[in-house]
Amino acid sequence: MSKWYHQKHTVEFWECDPSKTVYNSYYFVWFENARFAIAEEAGLFSYVEEFYNGDSEDRIIFPVLEAECKFLLPIPLGARLIIRTKLEKPKLAQMVFRHVVTDEDTDEEYASASTTVGILSEKAGLLINLDEKIRRVIYNYLES
Repeated sequence: MSKWYHQKHTVEFWECDPSKTVYNSYYFVWFENARFAIAEEAGLFSYVEEFYNGDSEDRIIFPVLEAECKFLLPIPLGARLIIRTKLEKPKLAQMVFRHVVTDEDTDEEYASASTTVGILSEKAGLLINLDEKIRRVIYNYLES
């Protein structure tokens, strides 16, 4: 069970190349913003703060391990978008996010993508399994 996070966005001049279409790297900025919004809504930031302030000398970091995007149609300057993102049920030490970029007015699909984020022990430099507390935070979000 997953829910979609919706983010509206109007394409700005600085996001475009000389042909007045969105430069491909900006898609990943939008996806990162959506991942952070989901993390905040789910309470992951509170968990990470609590982890850092606890007795642990280690830190948890969340690197992007994989990102892929299918660019279906060029997005023109001024387009009004809806960027839909959902967190899927986590697998071991990874969180997978699905993204779909559509036109707000026509619902035409511009892109579909996924990003995989690892949960890494900064000290050990290794992926770590989800502990029970972070698993509960994520599952509470997915079930809400």
